Amino acid sequence: MLSCNPSYNTAPLSSVGAFSLVVKDENYTPDKILANTETPPTATTVSTPEVKNPSPVVSINNSTDMSVNPENYLSPQPAFMKDDFSVLIVHTHTTESYTPSEKFNYTPTDTDRTTDKDYNMVRVGDEIEKILKAKGIKVYHDTTINDYPSYSGSYNKSAMAIENHIKNDPSIKIVLDVHRDAIIGKNGEKVKYSTLIDGKEAAKIMFVVGSDQSGLSHNNWEENMSFAAQLQKHTLSLYPDLCRPINFRKQRFNQHLAPGGIIVEVGTNANTLDEAILGARYFAISLADFIEKSK
Repeated sequence: MLSCNPSYNTAPLSSVGAFSLVVKDENYTPDKILANTETPPTATTVSTPEVKNPSPVVSINNSTDMSVNPENYLSPQPAFMKDDFSVLIVHTHTTESYTPSEKFNYTPTDTDRTTDKDYNMVRVGDEIEKILKAKGIKVYHDTTINDYPSYSGSYNKSAMAIENHIKNDPSIKIVLDVHRDAIIGKNGEKVKYSTLIDGKEAAKIMFVVGSDQSGLSHNNWEENMSFAAQLQKHTLSLYPDLCRPINFRKQRFNQHLAPGGIIVEVGTNANTLDEAILGARYFAISLADFIEKSK
């Protein structure tokens, strides 16, 4: 059992629409079941779709005291994207998992969590890694479990991993900390976010961008925001309903370590892993296309 699980949901709730995001701790990220989706095609058979929405609207859910206008971050292109760079995938809350399904049925280590990397966030990261590599992008995937047996200090652990990877390869400019969200509805039910793409149900994606309002130094949060806003705009141009609004937070979430540092929330604990893998796949296709078009 996760020793700190009883404290997960004890912090105050921050309202977002009709539901609430469960705030776990100072470093927390905002962490209808249909038939299972078919196994998606392999990475090498997935091509970038044509633009479906030429004028996507980027939106931000602002949980800080600062005023932010997404339009201010849609240009210019982040400077780091003009050169060749590498991508790092990490998982601060590695054991986060999904609602079991017929295809992906597992025994939880704790509520909506498992140390089995075939069923937790590592499996979702594997999908992103596979797509990016198939598109010729240099990718590192750190599969270290950072939140077990102790949830406390997980961001410190992932920060050390990020720093070590960047020390070994300074070309790393994009760091994707891949999580899943956990949202509780008015009546205590788990809330699911998904969309239909090509007739299959995919978990929705949400980018989380930190700031310096927690008191920790973070001089490049605006570069992180520019990357997130422009990536969201591109993703919505290809998959118009895949992204939830960017969640702008007071905490920095290790994003000070890279100009392209963001959190990527893939679905919620009410989604199935089937849906999460599919959502992650479409996100990765969009990211690869965004990187390619930046050159």
